[in-house]
Amino acid sequence: MKKSNLITLLILVAVVLVTFSSCRKDGTPVPEDGPQEIEAFLKSIPRVSSVQKLEDDWEGFESAWQLKFVQPLDHFDESVKYRILQRVYVHFKSFDAPVVFYGSGYEIMNIFPDISQLLDANVVEFEYRYFGESVPDGMYPDVNWTWLTSRQASEDLHDIYEAFKPALRGKWVSSGVSKGGITSAMYARFHPDDMDLYLPFCAPFCKSLNDDSIGRWISDGVASPQVREAMVGFIKMALWMQEELCEEAVTREGFEGQSYEAIADQMSGYIINAFFDRLAYQSVDEWLPYIPDEESGASEVLDFILNSNSGRTEGKRRRDMLVTFTKSGEDDSLISSEPYEPQALKELGYFSFDLTPYRDEVEEGLVGEEDARFGDDLGTPAERAAITYSDTLMVNFLEKFLPRTGAKMIFVYGQDDFWTGAGIKDNCGNPNIGRFVIRDSNHTDDFLSYPHKEDSNALTAAINGVLGL
Repeated sequence: MKKSNLITLLILVAVVLVTFSSCRKDGTPVPEDGPQEIEAFLKSIPRVSSVQKLEDDWEGFESAWQLKFVQPLDHFDESVKYRILQRVYVHFKSFDAPVVFYGSGYEIMNIFPDISQLLDANVVEFEYRYFGESVPDGMYPDVNWTWLTSRQASEDLHDIYEAFKPALRGKWVSSGVSKGGITSAMYARFHPDDMDLYLPFCAPFCKSLNDDSIGRWISDGVASPQVREAMVGFIKMALWMQEELCEEAVTREGFEGQSYEAIADQMSGYIINAFFDRLAYQSVDEWLPYIPDEESGASEVLDFILNSNSGRTEGKRRRDMLVTFTKSGEDDSLISSEPYEPQALKELGYFSFDLTPYRDEVEEGLVGEEDARFGDDLGTPAERAAITYSDTLMVNFLEKFLPRTGAKMIFVYGQDDFWTGAGIKDNCGNPNIGRFVIRDSNHTDDFLSYPHKEDSNALTAAINGVLGL
């Protein structure tokens, strides 16, 4: 070989070595750093079908990308030919920065959780299978929920992690809030060695379709005294006024065509829903001063029950909704969070609220249900008939996995969040697990702005301690 050709070859080899310092398991190289290199890396992943740069000005990030990651519909049976093009957003800082692996448990939210700010991290946000645009190919319009499970979703996450980890070399943290918190916890259950830390926020673990642990959140003294006093007083008052409330509701828009008896059967649920979204998404100061008292009339009390700034302003719950694919322009997507219901029917469970202790203190013979059994209303009638609930996922997670796992996990709950009643109660005797209940907080992962700074500092110290930062 001529000397000049040898020099040229060595230069080319040097360029390749500088640009690609490591390889994936399939032998394909991984780039070093920079906006151009991240694009090249994303396009080089064998199971990525498309890469699109997000052109908005993403402050604090070098670049942002949307990609479609090809997932099998069934990770354990190759004979199932459907696939999912799972939508993933990558907000990129550097290849050496930590990575927050984030999901809402629903569609893409395109948000930057506090944990990403704390760690100055890349954010890899994934869409949950069957939600948003991450719909099984070719299944429209007939939906089969067989593969909408935590196990299949966890395999999705594992495959994404395996594809990204060789290039995104920093510490990895899985996180999410609410169903996203459940998603993070179940990911730990099936792949406990993937993440450096699993950080679920506000994750409930219901062990039946009508789990009564939500109600115990009040009776067990978890809720703050002001919230507990306000809720107990209002529930008793509303039950006392239940007949008047039903008579008032018959005259209201949104209840057209419903009989008094039908409204009475649902009134217990309406009363509990008066607090459900307020406690989850509003600070106590936003609603507590406006709660009706014993001098209020039925009209004012019903207004408070129905108008929680949560989409229920007309008093119509999403009962027996038709779960289906819908077309919106060129985008075939599932409607928002509706696939949650068949998954809850199958394995996630839901909750009830036992009103017996409150009814015992008011007059007998009240109309309506003895308790508010929200799990009875999940899904369509056809889905309720076809899907059989199993508590295996939750029982195994709580009673077998958590006490023994070597995965590093920190569970965070809000003191004034309904769902905290269905959260884990302690660290299960496992030193690898931490649990925080944040004072005067609700259904959020905004831990850098908790009401009490010392709570934010304590959680931050725990996170940094696990990650060695």
